[in-house]
Amino acid sequence: MNIDYIKDMGYKINTVTGPRVKLKSASVILKKDITEFKKIYPQHKHITFHEFNAIIKQFNLNIIDKVIEDPNGVSLPQRIGTFFIASFDTARNKNMDFGRSNKIGEKVYYSNWDTDNRYCKIMFHRSFSLNFIKNHRFWMHSPARTFREKVSKAFKKDWPKYFYVNDQEGLRLRDILKQE
Repeated sequence: MNIDYIKDMGYKINTVTGPRVKLKSASVILKKDITEFKKIYPQHKHITFHEFNAIIKQFNLNIIDKVIEDPNGVSLPQRIGTFFIASFDTARNKNMDFGRSNKIGEKVYYSNWDTDNRYCKIMFHRSFSLNFIKNHRFWMHSPARTFREKVSKAFKKDWPKYFYVNDQEGLRLRDILKQE
């Protein structure tokens, strides 16, 4: 394949002979979190670090499945916030399918024929704001790969059941949640 053609397509290719750098991944759950948990709930003193991690991972998977099943969204415990899936019209700029473009040798765009030319977004909404930094909320959600993949597969199968948000109407997230 011609490398000049690939550069014209608008993205760079990693060099095969370049150095490989692997970033160390840090655990979100620390040992001090488990000791605090055991202080609050002394009946669970026997739980190990691996069991604690397994419980949290299973809880997260249960939340993912519930968000996919329930189009009205899922409220997280302790008033953390609400997850739901929303359906939007396709963006004005087209998204390129790089995998098929490389195979064919010409630009190919995603068409979304499975979902009537709509795409989904995983929305997270914090209904009240406890935490402010100079007029900015610092509560953010970045969905994990498993969450994104499961939502994508479910959206392709049953896309009409999720909220449809028309970008031109200017609906905000809190307006959508009030409609429930």
